[in-house]
Amino acid sequence: MTSYEFKTSIPKETNILSSASPDGNELYLQATHFNNTILLQVRLNGEMDSTYEVSLKGLNPLLDIDPVPLAGSLGNTGDNYDDEQDEFVRDHLSDYQVVTKLGDSSDPKVPVVCIQIAELYRRVVIPEVNGAMVQGNMEFNLLISMSSKMWRAAKGQNDDDNDFGKLVFLLKCIKDMYVK
Repeated sequence: MTSYEFKTSIPKETNILSSASPDGNELYLQATHFNNTILLQVRLNGEMDSTYEVSLKGLNPLLDIDPVPLAGSLGNTGDNYDDEQDEFVRDHLSDYQVVTKLGDSSDPKVPVVCIQIAELYRRVVIPEVNGAMVQGNMEFNLLISMSSKMWRAAKGQNDDDNDFGKLVFLLKCIKDMYVK
């Protein structure tokens, strides 16, 4: 069992987590690695109110370990290639199953956030910590407890004004937790 922690203050001037507290926010991350499960706690001002289990039991649970292709590099180099005829685009985000253990199961944003966190762990964190890529036959579960206040909009704000910025900030903080 290995444990990692990360704590950061979010100044009120930044608009990343404006819905939580008018004074300023504190984000606290703690990850505990067990043999086949990672427990990740994301606390906003000390609060957690939802728990999600993310596992590799989606539509195509990692049949191959090929990286996600970059835009325009799908291997079509011939001039007579018909885009609609042989093109297959694999959705790597459908490889995961997200189960709500505690919290609002009707929130459509949080499962997407959980899948992005799981993909970060699979592609970046696990290879750095273990020195090897997670293989398709390896059991890999992620249990995420977090504050859902991060994804709620403040009064007078559109729901999705800054959701992408919040997600990028959270993923950066998770990555920074393992650097220190």
